[in-house]
Amino acid sequence: MIISEIKKESKIKLTGNYIKAVFITLLYIIITLLLDLISNTITNNFLQLCYLILISIISLPLSYGFVACMIKISRQENVSLFDFVTLGLNDFSKVWKIFGRMLLKLFLPLLLILITFLGFNFCILMISFNSELFNSTLSQIITFIIPLILLIISLVYLIAKSLLYSLSYYILYDNQNYTSKQIVEKSEELMKGNRLNYLLLMISFIGWYLLISLIGVISSYFINPTIIVLICSIMLSPYIYLSLVTFYENLVFDKNQTDNKVENME
Repeated sequence: MIISEIKKESKIKLTGNYIKAVFITLLYIIITLLLDLISNTITNNFLQLCYLILISIISLPLSYGFVACMIKISRQENVSLFDFVTLGLNDFSKVWKIFGRMLLKLFLPLLLILITFLGFNFCILMISFNSELFNSTLSQIITFIIPLILLIISLVYLIAKSLLYSLSYYILYDNQNYTSKQIVEKSEELMKGNRLNYLLLMISFIGWYLLISLIGVISSYFINPTIIVLICSIMLSPYIYLSLVTFYENLVFDKNQTDNKVENME
């Protein structure tokens, strides 16, 4: 899979739809920011907690709705500016079932991170209370460096495992009849052997983010750099998401081609 070809194809798909994609991204960001800002106006702790829970419940379906809009744009389908709301709410329960299924799949790495994190902090606490007992190099390695290494390994394991399910919401859009279990397993099937390609695709956008950061630094002498960085990020987002859609569609196409060859051989 050639990353440059994926990005080139996504640029072609954006032709004639870029402005609409930017406006959809802008509206999605505005709604997300407004929901966060409202929580800051609530002074009652209990009400604020309830509101934050409500935001969390709504945010996940909205994020799926945004992905669905990018898929529609990629395929030249009709899409309105607020479709990310309707699409997300229409599949509200399915989105959360998929998320729950992913959490089950990630239970082991999450548990390892929790254990290693608690172990690392316990070791730091031991050193702070008994600094004289841990003044040798060996004791410092045992009580600090080893738990830190284990924590890093657990984080890497979690990231590697979670990448397997990064296509779940793309699959949901194309397979409404699938159960959450089937969707998550389909994502795992497609991503096996392709996690590195996914990471390389995401890394390929680092240059753009460095440029945005540079623009933010330069603009800080004139206006608030946060606004400039946010605007630039919104303008870049459709390009990134359509590249991910193209990545997903290429994997599906390759998988179908392979399955057809196997069937013909049989």
